[in-house]
Amino acid sequence: MLFRSTTNSTAGNLIIAAESCTGATPVTPTDTRNTFVQIGTNVQIGTGTSYAGLFYAKNIGAGADTVTIKCTGGATGSKGFVYEFSGLDTVAPFDKTAQASGTTTTPASGATSTTAQAIELAFGFLATNDTTTSPAAGSTWTLEETISNSQAESEDQILTST
Repeated sequence: MLFRSTTNSTAGNLIIAAESCTGATPVTPTDTRNTFVQIGTNVQIGTGTSYAGLFYAKNIGAGADTVTIKCTGGATGSKGFVYEFSGLDTVAPFDKTAQASGTTTTPASGATSTTAQAIELAFGFLATNDTTTSPAAGSTWTLEETISNSQAESEDQILTST
């Protein structure tokens, strides 16, 4: 097991789980109340054998909930985040994605197309094997969390127009 989050969820909200696995690949999270869907595909971190994955559960049920994030066997180091968001579309909370892999000191996932809804969540997740850099959130983004010498961090923003 990589990470387990236990909380009381609110009906209709969205849960996002982001995970990074050193020497392995992420596995779709399990949840006591909801079903997770992967956003995009697992992305290789740099040129090594580490991968990152991003998953969501939409229109979640209310009540006690435990989300468990795992990696395939052989993981030597793992990081994970679990967040719950409210006020988003309960049917199609994600309509555009962008992802990238590479070796740079200025990571970016690339641009996405125009979104379908006026109010939509933009979520960013960075995973790296480099402990010497400290990436920062974009100028219009909110840094949610950084763990393990900046080897993983998450950021988000609420878009207010398409």
